[in-house]
Amino acid sequence: MAAVELEAVTKRFDNFVAVDNIDLEISDGEFFSLLGPSGCGKTTTLRMIAGFEFPTAGRLSIGGREIGLDPPNKRPVNTVFQNYALFPHMNVLENVMFGLLMQKVPKDQARDAAAKAINSVKLEALLNRKPNQLSGGQQQRVALARALVNEPKVLLLDEPLGALDLKLRQEMQSELKSLHSEVGITFVYVTHDQEEALTMSDRIGVMSEGKLLQVDDPTRIYEHPAKRFVADFIGEINLIEGSVDSSGTVRLGDEVIACASPAPSGSQSVTIALRPESIDLTVENERIGGAMNQIPGIVARRTYFGDSHSYDIETSGGTLSIRRDNRPLNTIFDPGQPVTVSWHPDASNLLED
Repeated sequence: MAAVELEAVTKRFDNFVAVDNIDLEISDGEFFSLLGPSGCGKTTTLRMIAGFEFPTAGRLSIGGREIGLDPPNKRPVNTVFQNYALFPHMNVLENVMFGLLMQKVPKDQARDAAAKAINSVKLEALLNRKPNQLSGGQQQRVALARALVNEPKVLLLDEPLGALDLKLRQEMQSELKSLHSEVGITFVYVTHDQEEALTMSDRIGVMSEGKLLQVDDPTRIYEHPAKRFVADFIGEINLIEGSVDSSGTVRLGDEVIACASPAPSGSQSVTIALRPESIDLTVENERIGGAMNQIPGIVARRTYFGDSHSYDIETSGGTLSIRRDNRPLNTIFDPGQPVTVSWHPDASNLLED
């Protein structure tokens, strides 16, 4: 049974469609991320699951029970916000106990449960500190403990690491993933950070303009994007326009291109997506063994990044950006140098516009 299920869910604010007829199933125990730019509908979707907003149309269920009109306190979920929302006059233990006491849980029982939740986020030495005596990362851990202490079926996380600096955010990503493994409940995580979603998630749903464009595991999302927006939004990518002849053969300029999938029937043009790290460079006219795409080009620009070089290569089909590690045996190419560009057919993704 799905932990969370949305069927044809739409949310309108007056004439604005924030979430547009989406279907989604999130499995029990899954770490699922909703990824997209600001205004794409991901936070509105999370707020509907939490009960802070109600769907205009469609059906929303948790654990097989429809909860579309239930208030937040009647749903088996808890939410962690970006701003933590801690009570400034309470210490760590009191903040985590608060929800249990509001549910009339006996004080001793609430204290034991809160202490266990605090231990799970490694803050047992800070029980008596107030929020203003904690770092941003420590406050985030308190917010997590307070959400977990009620043992929700689903934990909702709305950009929870957005206020942290890069190094601390990376540390918290690792800790959140470990915590998810320990507690075993469903996490639904909202972020605009592609790297965050790719490194933490079991599956990712990419949203744009209220629509859910692709739901897949991180590898498929990155290596085989289904839509042009997904390819362009996540990481660096070459998006180049190819042509399709009457036999269905894909061409890039004058060169025949083998792709991971056939061109759509009846198409005369396609968009080919290629990741920069999937493309290799060799000297002019050097042929590579195996069933590789190989086309000639000229180095237009080289940029040094310390651990790698980035090259812009002019070809008959347009400019390709290529990223190569600075390994000892890798040749360095100079602007103006003729080269051969090669890549495996599986790296050529044909996109829907």
